[in-house]
Amino acid sequence: MRARKAFFLILFYLISFYIYAEEEKKHYVIPAVEMLVESSLLLCFNRFVTPWKNYGHVDWSDIEHNLSSAWVWDQDEFDINQICHPYQGASYFTTARSAGLNFWESAAYATAFGNIPWELFCECETPAVNDFIVTAVGGATLGEMFHRFFADSWHTNFRWMSYLIAPFEGINYHIFKWEPGVMEDRTEELDTYFFAGAFIKSSRFDKMQEDLTDFYHFMFGTGVNAVYGKPYGHDTKAPFDSFEFHLQGCISTENYMVTLFSDGYLWSKKVHTTLNSASTVGISLHYDFVYSDDINYSDNSLGFSFKSRFFLPRDVLFDFKIHLSWLMLGGTEYYKFMNGDIPSPASGEERRTYDLCTGENIKLAMRLIHEGFGILSFFGMFSGMHTIDDAIPDDGSDGFTSVVMMGLSYEHKVLRNLSAGISYQSYYKKGFYQHADDHFDTNHFISFFCKLKVR
Repeated sequence: MRARKAFFLILFYLISFYIYAEEEKKHYVIPAVEMLVESSLLLCFNRFVTPWKNYGHVDWSDIEHNLSSAWVWDQDEFDINQICHPYQGASYFTTARSAGLNFWESAAYATAFGNIPWELFCECETPAVNDFIVTAVGGATLGEMFHRFFADSWHTNFRWMSYLIAPFEGINYHIFKWEPGVMEDRTEELDTYFFAGAFIKSSRFDKMQEDLTDFYHFMFGTGVNAVYGKPYGHDTKAPFDSFEFHLQGCISTENYMVTLFSDGYLWSKKVHTTLNSASTVGISLHYDFVYSDDINYSDNSLGFSFKSRFFLPRDVLFDFKIHLSWLMLGGTEYYKFMNGDIPSPASGEERRTYDLCTGENIKLAMRLIHEGFGILSFFGMFSGMHTIDDAIPDDGSDGFTSVVMMGLSYEHKVLRNLSAGISYQSYYKKGFYQHADDHFDTNHFISFFCKLKVR
């Protein structure tokens, strides 16, 4: 009975979108089929290329179980749940966008023909609420940014990059000749940088007088910053016609770290725009994560944004940004699992080493820019993360976690498009637990960098 309902729901999506098509360039059947093909290919990969991952061995009894069972909060690893699932959702989303569907249509299509069929028919694990949320929300956030980067690079000498950003959009161009149109907005700022520095970590419990761990090691890495559209004095015509994207990765002999921070306007309106200032208020969607051996942090957030640029005397620019958001779903590591204080479960059993949370998120960024002096930047973020009771794994604890991240940097131009500078970043985490000792982590990273301005 439930399989029949799922079939008719999908059929309803197809028929309704087909009936209400307003543009001849929109294609509704092909992207739906392609999403099912994408899921099938990923299922085959999980089953035959990575056979030790049991969730790829799906049979009819698993499908029957998935269709008849209540959805749960699953126990998958952080990288699978909080990074891979949003990327999977982005692949579904860009497939729909390549067919001419708009943002909201693509989000609905990715959910109906990608996200839900995957949970019901392509895993032998019970469908997960958290997977559904991050694949839909994170996938739409990443997907729209990838789609716009794809279209932006397609009409430049760097078309090859488009195939890396959104592979299925490139495939659809070669099969169906669906060439991306020229966007009204484009990437306004784009730079890449390389850095080297030292990473320092300390960790302690409230009941202990001295640090549990205290060490440092050297790291090096690279990153990219992009600002798409004009964030100041902006009226949104379509979701994500203005967004920011900051990706960084670093590695050492002891550790690794990948970070992503992004936000895009779903709606915005320019306010108080004069000759000396340009401001925007709006609603933004965020997808962020920090992933390393020591830190597991993620958030999918929705909320109010205010961005303003002031033109000060002596050719000084001052940028100010603040975001006040609802953290719809996030994750943060639980120290007893991460440190091995609680033994790992028996072979074949899964258990998350991080908590699933909801709560509040605040971001603040400021920047002073002067052609002669250079650029002085500050970034701060606070996340109040309330553990979701139904999602607590065995031997875990309910509680509240506060996460504070800060960054301060200075850079000075040394050549026309090349600058050098110094950066300090920190990560503070305080965990307040009902059935475990409170725990405090600090992480510091200081580095020297060289930045190349591409656009």
